[in-house]
This record gives sequence, C-alpha cells and structure tokens, in this order.
Amino acid sequence: MFLLNKRSAILAAVLTSSLSTGLATVTAYAASEDAVDLEARNSDPKIARVVHVANEQIINRAKFAQKHAVNAELVEYVNAVTTDHEKFIADFDAVLNKEKIRPWESATSLLLIGQGYRDLAMLYMVKGPAFDQRYLQQQITSEQKLVDLLDGGMLASVQNQGLKDYLSSMRAELQQFIERANALQVQLGLE
Repeated sequence: MFLLNKRSAILAAVLTSSLSTGLATVTAYAASEDAVDLEARNSDPKIARVVHVANEQIINRAKFAQKHAVNAELVEYVNAVTTDHEKFIADFDAVLNKEKIRPWESATSLLLIGQGYRDLAMLYMVKGPAFDQRYLQQQITSEQKLVDLLDGGMLASVQNQGLKDYLSSMRAELQQFIERANALQVQLGLE
C-alpha cells in the first residue's frame, strides 16, 4: 500500500511539473501579439473549441470524482455534472454541425487543456474529505472561469447567431451549477 501511495505521489509530482512548464510556454504565447491577432481572426471556431475543451475538462474531473468522492450528496452532484455537461457537448456539437462551424485550437483552449490535467493531478494526491473539498473548489473555479470567458468577450465576439443563442442558454445553466456547488460546499462544511 505504501508503495502505491508513493508511486501516486511521484506520478502526480511529475505530471504537475511537466504541465507547469507547458503552461508557462502556452501562457507566454497567449500573451504575444501573434496570439492576440490569431484570436481576433476566426473567432467562432476558436470560441467553439474553448467551450468544448472547458466542458470536456469538467467531465474528465467529474468522472474521476465519481470514483473517489466520499460524500453521497457530492456523488449525486458529480453525477448531475457529468450528465449535464455530456448533454452540453452533444447539443453543442449539433449546433456546430448545423451552423457548419469547425472548432480550431487556440492559446486559450490549450491553456484549459493544461489546467484540466493539472487539476486531475492535484485531485490524484488527496483522499477522503480533502478530495471532496478540492474537487468542489476546482469545480466552482472551472465553471466560473467558463462563465467569465463568456461574459468577458466571447459572447460579444460570436458572429454566428445560432452559436450565440446556444452559448447564452448554456451560460445560464453554468451559473446554476456554480450556485449549487457553492451551496453544497457550505452544506458539507467544505468551504
């Protein structure tokens, strides 16, 4: 058992340090003038990819939490997160197909991918109530980050009306998830 925990800690440390280096590189690129110019062009495909990646990362973390959360109410919440975000992706893909939008990678989507793996590595290092607390904190942060991205210019930048309508409705549902996670955090005393 000790060996397994030691391996887990080593794996998490390696993942975290590798991702930190990659995130620093992507962050430097995202701050460059080239990235700003690229983000301005073809914004709908890049926005589509950011939204898709954000939902994928939320699902990955929730599926991990389904196996490791200890509190029954949190498990119920995690199941709802998984189901609803899988539905977001399915509905979103239908909108993208209908509107003929093909998602493109961007600096923001790459940052979200790196952050998602870093979050999983951090969850891998904790167990029990500490896991529940860290998961809820990460969940609130990632949902809020997506809402902030939408409010911070993505919704205003979307050119395609079908995509804009879908993102507006998704934003309202994301806000409900944040409120439910905050309430659950208080209820479970995990603040």
